[in-house]
Amino acid sequence: MNRLLRTSTYIAYPQVHVIQILVRMVGSVLSDPEVINVYAKTHSLGETAKR
Repeated sequence: MNRLLRTSTYIAYPQVHVIQILVRMVGSVLSDPEVINVYAKTHSLGETAKR
């Protein structure tokens, strides 16, 4: 039983690790002022193009 628990934890761990890395990457991208600036520009361009 203990061994089974350990293997399932071992299997689940890398996925959690990947998710943490993705969250950190997304967080750093979203907090980057340049990215926010570019997104705001493209977003407003898209809005004006729709009208």
